Amino acid sequence: MRRCDVGNSSTTVHAACVQYQARVEASVEAYQETIERFAGMARERHAELLVLPEGMGLLLAAPLLTGTRSRLARAAASAADPRRPLKDRARGLLARPLAGILRADYAAALMEWLENPDNLGRLVEAYIQMYAKLARRYQLVIVAGTCPHPATPPLALHSTYVFGPDGALLGRQDQTHILRPRWRGHAPGNNLAVIHTPAGNIGVLIGEDILFPETARALAGAGADILVHLAAVHEAEIAHAMHIAFQARIIENELYGIECFLVGHIPWRRERQEAHGIGTSCIAGPAPITGRVDGIIAGMGSAVEGLLIGELDLEQLHAWWEQSPGSLRQAVRPEIYRAVALPVRRPAPAAAEAETAPRPDRIPEAPEPAPHEALEKEEPGTPVPAEEDWKAIVDETASDEEIVRSALEALAKEQDEWERRRDIWD
Repeated sequence: MRRCDVGNSSTTVHAACVQYQARVEASVEAYQETIERFAGMARERHAELLVLPEGMGLLLAAPLLTGTRSRLARAAASAADPRRPLKDRARGLLARPLAGILRADYAAALMEWLENPDNLGRLVEAYIQMYAKLARRYQLVIVAGTCPHPATPPLALHSTYVFGPDGALLGRQDQTHILRPRWRGHAPGNNLAVIHTPAGNIGVLIGEDILFPETARALAGAGADILVHLAAVHEAEIAHAMHIAFQARIIENELYGIECFLVGHIPWRRERQEAHGIGTSCIAGPAPITGRVDGIIAGMGSAVEGLLIGELDLEQLHAWWEQSPGSLRQAVRPEIYRAVALPVRRPAPAAAEAETAPRPDRIPEAPEPAPHEALEKEEPGTPVPAEEDWKAIVDETASDEEIVRSALEALAKEQDEWERRRDIWD
């Protein structure tokens, strides 16, 4: 397909998209170093816009967790990251059996930590300060992935923050459609807004939002030039559906689009112990503008970490809207689409169910998780090592020799206890 040149172009944005591999960092500094590396690469490629995927705030929460049990769970979770140093992975592998015995589950520890409003406030403050600093240092507009945002307790929104090249917070967009809550109290936002930046007018959709055509149409009608979709999924069918929906939103609204996926082990997914993010990020636009049949300007070929760079010609896009008879916007007939704006009609609840049906303006409370049995009620075949036996494993300052010695001693005691109890039961 030939690229359709309409008018003289001078407003061009170089956009960068990070397909980020999830990792459980031991410190905030390590997290920041990784993000800073991508920001530096984007700036070297003359990018003005940097986009990160869903879940970046939850990854920042990892080094903020406190308590020995939480640190043990974090160490065990780090073993799943092949990019971690060998020492860290060895520590994680040694920590795994002990974390299982003590039921030190990282996802559970993270979700429990988020339920504390003070912890959530600390996370958001650290998140905003870090990305504002990076945006200012590298002179970038940054769509900083997603982070939980405090709402009326115990609820929390799922939000993205957009920063300008001077470090100013330009806007926030909340996820508006939730099919699967990310945490207890995960509540939907109620507004869609275009965020005006030096790199264009940006509309952001998070996760399942992309599956609802009305969201992108509302943002397009409000003046968006660029549609950004942030996601972190581990089911192939959902990743595929989101990608197809993303391409449809680009075609039907004639927008540039950036779809950004989180890949690698997703440590907060509790429904599957080994959940790996999939999806292939891309930068796209209307086929007549890009000159490509599928509209893809740049795309990742697989679910690996990487950086995409794409050129977005906003002036040519605007000229296409206004001057080309081939533009879909020239043929829109809003007078026959009125029904689209009406709410979906649901059947009224039966009389017996009416009193127990949740009110539409109230978020139903998530059921209480089944509490773990107390450790003192463990079955005879589940010995629990003493804290001093495994504490060194989660001590980041411990030497290799201390880590190995501590782990071997703890495992030896565990094996002795297993054999003693087996003899008793035999």
